[in-house]
Amino acid sequence: MILSFRSRIVFMIIATVMLVLIPMYVETDGSSSTSRSSISDPQWSTFKSNINRSGSCSYDIAENLGEIIWNTQLSPVVNSSPAIDDHGRIYVGSQNSNLYAVDPNGSILWTYEVGDEIRSSPSLDRKGNICFGSLDGYIYNIDSDGELNWKRYLNSSIYSSPLFVNIDLMFVGTENGSLYCLDPYNGSIKWEFQTEGPILASPSYLYYPALNHLSNIIFPSRDGFLYSLSNDGSLNWEYDLEGASDSTPAISNDLGIYITSDDKGLHCVDREGGRSWRYPIWDDGWCSPSIIDDDRIIIGKSNGEINCLSKTGGVSWIYNADSPIGSSPIISADNKIVFVTQLGNVHCLSEDGELIWVSKAGSGTYSTPAIDNLGNIYTVDINGVLSKIGKKIRYTPSFPRNVSIHVGDMQCLIQWEEPEFDGNTPILGYNVMRWDSEDSVSIVLMIMESDEFAVIDNSVVEGIQYYYHIIAFNEIGDSLPSSQVSGRGEIVPKVPGIPENIRYSVNGVIITLQWSPPKDRGTEPITGYHLYRYDARGALQKDVMIDSRSDFTDSVAEKGQFYYYTVSAVNDVGEGAESDQERVFVIDDEDKITSPPYVSQADNTDDPSDWSGIFCCLFALIGIIGVPIVLIIIITKAINNSDDRKKTEKIWMDNTPRHQRPTMNRPMNTHPKVEQQRPSEPMTPWKNEQTSSSTDISSIIDVIEEPLLEIEEPEKEEEILDIQFDAPEPDHEDIKDPEPIPMEIEEEQEMPTFERPQALSEEEKDEFIVERIMELQEMLSEGEIDQEMYDTLKKRILDQLDE
Repeated sequence: MILSFRSRIVFMIIATVMLVLIPMYVETDGSSSTSRSSISDPQWSTFKSNINRSGSCSYDIAENLGEIIWNTQLSPVVNSSPAIDDHGRIYVGSQNSNLYAVDPNGSILWTYEVGDEIRSSPSLDRKGNICFGSLDGYIYNIDSDGELNWKRYLNSSIYSSPLFVNIDLMFVGTENGSLYCLDPYNGSIKWEFQTEGPILASPSYLYYPALNHLSNIIFPSRDGFLYSLSNDGSLNWEYDLEGASDSTPAISNDLGIYITSDDKGLHCVDREGGRSWRYPIWDDGWCSPSIIDDDRIIIGKSNGEINCLSKTGGVSWIYNADSPIGSSPIISADNKIVFVTQLGNVHCLSEDGELIWVSKAGSGTYSTPAIDNLGNIYTVDINGVLSKIGKKIRYTPSFPRNVSIHVGDMQCLIQWEEPEFDGNTPILGYNVMRWDSEDSVSIVLMIMESDEFAVIDNSVVEGIQYYYHIIAFNEIGDSLPSSQVSGRGEIVPKVPGIPENIRYSVNGVIITLQWSPPKDRGTEPITGYHLYRYDARGALQKDVMIDSRSDFTDSVAEKGQFYYYTVSAVNDVGEGAESDQERVFVIDDEDKITSPPYVSQADNTDDPSDWSGIFCCLFALIGIIGVPIVLIIIITKAINNSDDRKKTEKIWMDNTPRHQRPTMNRPMNTHPKVEQQRPSEPMTPWKNEQTSSSTDISSIIDVIEEPLLEIEEPEKEEEILDIQFDAPEPDHEDIKDPEPIPMEIEEEQEMPTFERPQALSEEEKDEFIVERIMELQEMLSEGEIDQEMYDTLKKRILDQLDE
């Protein structure tokens, strides 16, 4: 039979409709119904990945290096765990009553606000709809664009995550102890099962196709029992947990059921509701267990331990983390274990309990991580920061930013900022490229380290224009060149440096200062100097411009004052920096003070005004010639003194009565002598008899002599003074003792010299001496010493200063 054209068109339309509709008649238990939209498989559809809540998934994380790819701030507080749809979009509920949809690049796509906190982890059906409960008592179903499909009020707050089974069943527990079965298309209630305590955990689904009657819902209640219900809501069995439980049951493929309770134990329950074994974990069971390959159970504990148990309840290994574990571990397809601690550290372990990597993702969390089909891990902390953890794709870096140039004295300073993007791998350094107006070929001027962002080009030539750009590089390759900058080589005018070797001398109120030219003369010859004088308060008293001479004579106004001088050099470019201040004290008489000699470390042989080398040679020559002459004079004088002593002794013996001569027990060279006064002591008494003050002047002498001045004591050897006198003839009739014969000292002993202390600097010594003079002046004005004593002590100090 040949069909007409119209019949063929109708047949093609019917065939097309059937091809579209037939795949929608699919259900896991064998029944069929019509889907209302296209069907797809989410990447992470619900809390702990699947309907049996085993925590394992079909994605491996072998390429995941634990690197933070991005962090996105959601709300202040989050306890919900993420779900991931087939496009990689992430959905998370928060305690600010918003459900967040986040793009795989970390940007927030949209938010959906409800009436109260969202602590329920969202679940996704195969059509991409998102379903979640709220503490406002409603369960919501919205599409992937954030539009509401339906909502249903269930009379109590909802903490548990909804569970989709097949395409026409959805289960959720409530705080009032009810487990509801809803139609996922419109939210209508199919049936309700009531327990004696709140249902806060998420229900799990035990599915075994060979035994259809074992396809049932497993969930705990805080009444202390674990329940098993059929799809029609009838009770299969209940198991006594011996304590309340908020733990979501994990079901292995061989139908073992694992759950913790407040009895501080991990229970293994068989498919008929009987106990297989119980493992004491000594913990309140914060997190739910997960399963590896149906033969090992992973459980986290509040003491920071991860325990791995065998199917029979034996311990395989224990891993100690850094802090308590409040979230459930998840298992990748390559049997790696991922969990988050209360410090916010994400740990990745091998199936043998060895640490592979750890990454800091945020603060503590009770949220369970999720894995996408590329092996990226998503976790959200208690503060609402959603993190994507994986292996960053490596790129070349972006180009350096904000390049600038500064032209100096025959040099160019080029500066820049690091690139905005490092290519997800550390920048190793920068190539500084240069070319000039005479050569169009660029060269690598130098390679800088990754933490250096400036370079000085000292190889420029005057008058040539130079061009620069910067290239960043990492292990992948080079960035694009930065923006170009240019500059011309030139000599920049420069002022002179600081004058050196500043010294002074004081004669009454006349202060003479001298200095040496600075080492750095600048780019122009020095034309003169600026001399500044300041008083003790820092006020400027004098500003004098001097020609190219290196000295200046200043007449000050007052005695007994400190003056401070600075000098700066001047050329045609301008004035250089001032030297350090030189402090000068003008005493109250006409004595001369000079500054301490300046010992320069600089080489000033090219300065014709510097005669220091000639003076040093002259002094050395005088020392070589003068020392032998002084020794000869001292020896000759000693011989003469010895002869004079012998003559004096003979005269004394000849003119002294025998009974007054020394006995044999007395050394022959011992004779009466005049007690010598210390040359430095005045002849007047040390205490002023005119006043009642008992000031001990010797203490002042000790202050001057002992701490600062070491007196060169004369030799302890006794000296016989030369004495000349005419003895009268003895009267033989009446022998009497002779009258005392006046003795004349032939030569007065010189004032002892004082050594300058070596422990103090020259400036500190001068300052100390000036303070002693001022102290003596005060004592003289108060009558504690007389004028003669003042002059004597002052002479000592000034003699010391001259040395």
